[in-house]
Amino acid sequence: MTGPRQIAVEPLLIDQDTLPAAGLILDRHRVPVLCGEPIPIDGDRAPTLCGLPVTIGPRPAEVLPGIPATHVADCVDCIAIIEGRDIDRTDDPDTVVRLFLRRTGTMPVHIVELTVVELDRELPTALTAGCGQRFRAGDSHDRLDPGDGAPCIRCLLNTVRTTRPEISGTPSDTP
Repeated sequence: MTGPRQIAVEPLLIDQDTLPAAGLILDRHRVPVLCGEPIPIDGDRAPTLCGLPVTIGPRPAEVLPGIPATHVADCVDCIAIIEGRDIDRTDDPDTVVRLFLRRTGTMPVHIVELTVVELDRELPTALTAGCGQRFRAGDSHDRLDPGDGAPCIRCLLNTVRTTRPEISGTPSDTP
């Protein structure tokens, strides 16, 4: 595409088919685009509602070499988020989705954390990073992949979650 990228005038979801984690049926994920963000084009990397980073582009032609990709099934987690149902997660039910944003032309990458509960509602038109920086609809910003760019130190300090294992019993209880 030549010329400036299209900007989303309202929040939208883009379908993206990917190779399955297992099996022969492609997975159809939903990529959220917030109001004011550039609409991804072929070759862009973007996170899906369920948190999987995908490359935007045409659907794979083959599931495995010689086996054509003829069927697609919706990602169960993406659909659960859209429909407002609980996601059956084996890990933490308060799963956090992190967005890595930076204002166009600036250096620090800010971290915005959204919980699955927040994503169950409408996509927000304004986001607040861990340091307090606000990203509003229409602001010029870039969405980056984890690890890209120089992170905002305040965001890192305010969004890092440390969990300590709970110690049960006393030393005399252990063999």
